[in-house]
Amino acid sequence: MIYITGDTHGLKEISKLISFNEKKHFTKSDFMIIAGDFGVIWDINSINRYIDFYSKFPFTILFIDGNHENFDFLDAFPVEQWNGGKIHKISNKIIHLIRGEVYNICGKKILTVGGAESDDKEYRIKYLSWWPQESISQSDIDRALESSSKYNKIDYIITHTCPKKFLTEEFVCSRPMKTEFTSEEKLNIIAEKINFAKWYFGHWHLDKKINNNVRCLYRDIIKLN
Repeated sequence: MIYITGDTHGLKEISKLISFNEKKHFTKSDFMIIAGDFGVIWDINSINRYIDFYSKFPFTILFIDGNHENFDFLDAFPVEQWNGGKIHKISNKIIHLIRGEVYNICGKKILTVGGAESDDKEYRIKYLSWWPQESISQSDIDRALESSSKYNKIDYIITHTCPKKFLTEEFVCSRPMKTEFTSEEKLNIIAEKINFAKWYFGHWHLDKKINNNVRCLYRDIIKLN
């Protein structure tokens, strides 16, 4: 089975996974997707401890990057091919799904595009607590368009933030400090050019349906297949 939820921020919001794990019987062949701000690849002093903690879950963790990741550490992990796309293999139980790649997981085609702008950059330190790589680049979009062009339809698009066209006043009010929407504007291109069935994203710390095909996740955990 494939499940998906929103941000976990290291161990800060891992309780939802712990509670969910207690309710069902999982194996390594089941997948839990974290829609960005995984937060495990962050501090050199906590990485190994966090990896060990998450690796104890019976399911395999798949995550896309958010804006709160240490991209220098993340990009240092080896790149491998997995289920049709490139990944960073963090451990045998933890896999980073790279931006713009399409994966075939349990028979479903899944496009991933991590990234977003932090709304508190002025209180952070460049290359210590925030990284310019957090923003979605045009090359990320181009890669996503190229990867998905092989398919008539993508089953699931998973991003950290969402296209700007999906934002409502409720979302904007949930992050009043956010004034930069460069990544959201770039994701509009994907929303307009790629045929998809469902779109899931995190970032906004809300559990909310935009419509029957688009949903924001935070604490909710839902089954995809």
